[in-house]
Amino acid sequence: MSGTGGDFNVAGPIRKSTLKVLTGMLVMSGMAGVAVRPLTAQNPGVANQNAGFVYTETNAAANSILVFKRAENGSLSLAATVPTGGAGGGVVSVGSQGTLALSKDGRWLFAANEGDNTISVLKRTPEGLKLAGKVSSHGTLPVSITVSRNLVYVLNDGTAASASNPSPANISGFFFDAFHGRLYPIPNSTRELSAPYPTVPVAGPDAAEIHFNNTGRLLYVAEVGTSLIDTYAIKPDGTPGEDAPQASDGNAPFAFAFDHQDNLIVTEIQETSGIVGTGSVTSYELDRGGVLETISGSVPDFQSAPCWLEITGDGRYAYAVNAASSVISGYKVSPRGELTLLGSGVTGTSPHPLDIAFTRNSRYLYNVSGSGALIGFRVNEDGSLTSLGQVATIPSTSRGLIAR
Repeated sequence: MSGTGGDFNVAGPIRKSTLKVLTGMLVMSGMAGVAVRPLTAQNPGVANQNAGFVYTETNAAANSILVFKRAENGSLSLAATVPTGGAGGGVVSVGSQGTLALSKDGRWLFAANEGDNTISVLKRTPEGLKLAGKVSSHGTLPVSITVSRNLVYVLNDGTAASASNPSPANISGFFFDAFHGRLYPIPNSTRELSAPYPTVPVAGPDAAEIHFNNTGRLLYVAEVGTSLIDTYAIKPDGTPGEDAPQASDGNAPFAFAFDHQDNLIVTEIQETSGIVGTGSVTSYELDRGGVLETISGSVPDFQSAPCWLEITGDGRYAYAVNAASSVISGYKVSPRGELTLLGSGVTGTSPHPLDIAFTRNSRYLYNVSGSGALIGFRVNEDGSLTSLGQVATIPSTSRGLIAR
């Protein structure tokens, strides 16, 4: 194992004693990195629970994290721009959910660098965000990251851009050393997805999201190109079992989230069947082995290209971002996971909407727009959204969103 400065790498097999230490780590502390200018008293972690932060990544050639302070009224102000040490995918970036991920305690930020096939680890400190290092994603075009305790998994979308040397889509796992802020590859954790040759990036993603369920015992992947939802049972050593793919209720599952009962809610880009305005969302119940049973099947929102999806912290509402029709659609979620569309399907509007994220109390919803804007909404008691009337300027290449 070797590493200097902001980069670190692992050479050779990991000793069993090291793995034992890594899997048992629950305490997190600091590691020196690349400092940025300090934030003010609005810095995350202070006593004021009504204020917070929002992160997105520029996804530019020299990828960086944009750190926004969030005031009590939801307004945003740029506090810092922190380099990830990696490269973004730029304007030809594929769509996906989860290019940024946060550890459960909120102290560590993980960022996918699509341009150089790496993952960056950054620590959140009272002085600001600091780069701890980066590692290979063990694949091509990392597009989504998920975290459960000390396990971190990445979805690599792969590419068939080179016919003579295609890179298959895969998932790959890491142990996270929270003491030093480092990722260590889990031996035998890489699994190729079912599609033999992923799509060329500009044509869209082969797979769009990877995510642990609430218990962390199951891992799911949405395969847009094959209309499959992959299920992996996580073994005690952190490796995934064999893939158990299941056909999606609707065409082209893109993004998903789990409600409080661990029901899976998934967006479906039904337009792949050739008819616009037929986007939908499906909810599933998970049995003990992770097998999906449909609860509400392909509930339409009458919009186009529902991609990103998030659920409020209380589990009452889910919101689908319709990228092609520039509309955010809201769904009411029953305690059993049943879905009911709110109104006509138009709950909020945004130009070229992409990623969305809620603050920790779900009072505000933020949206990354492909038009180069970060847009905020107030979430009302009935699930409706009210624009905050303030737009923060960001690069049009920006992807990924974390809000607290």
